[in-house]
Amino acid sequence: MKKQNDRPPFRDTPLITIERLRVDWKEALRLLPEWAGTPYFLDDRVHVVVGIKHPLPMILPPLEMAILAETTRFGHGVVTNANGSGPNSRAYAKLSLREAADRNPTVRRYLTGADEGTAVKALEIESDYSAANSYFVPDGHAKRAAREEVFSHVKALAQAHLAPRELEAYLANLAELLDALDRGTLDLSEAAE
Repeated sequence: MKKQNDRPPFRDTPLITIERLRVDWKEALRLLPEWAGTPYFLDDRVHVVVGIKHPLPMILPPLEMAILAETTRFGHGVVTNANGSGPNSRAYAKLSLREAADRNPTVRRYLTGADEGTAVKALEIESDYSAANSYFVPDGHAKRAAREEVFSHVKALAQAHLAPRELEAYLANLAELLDALDRGTLDLSEAAE
């Protein structure tokens, strides 16, 4: 019997593409980066628990899960942080960008494409990290546009692992996934059967 530690490294698995998600999104998301642990598949969502010190359940649509997986393919991660201690503290998920400890946007800011000066909050269910369950609020502490910041770090790390043609294909795939999220053009309801 294979243990979870015996699974192949996620970075060596095929890219999660729009096409793979359309054919069978559960199969496309079966192997995920280590930070995602063992995914649990709901009818139209993926449930993972992230974080060690502040374990946090995250529920994501398949497209958003694919985006986070591809964003972290070569060593970036998703971690949790708490905004204090005590009974009123709240844990939240954020990206952990290698070589950029001071520039780790929240997962919500990244998935929604929040600009400088904008924070993102959950509309209803805190554990639902879908872009559709988010709203923007002004925030002077948000000094950078989340996607631009993340994409530059993703590209820099991927360059160390990929040949130029592979790098181009990888970045184009990630851009296509983000574009599908922004446009709302990927309907996986028929693929969930």
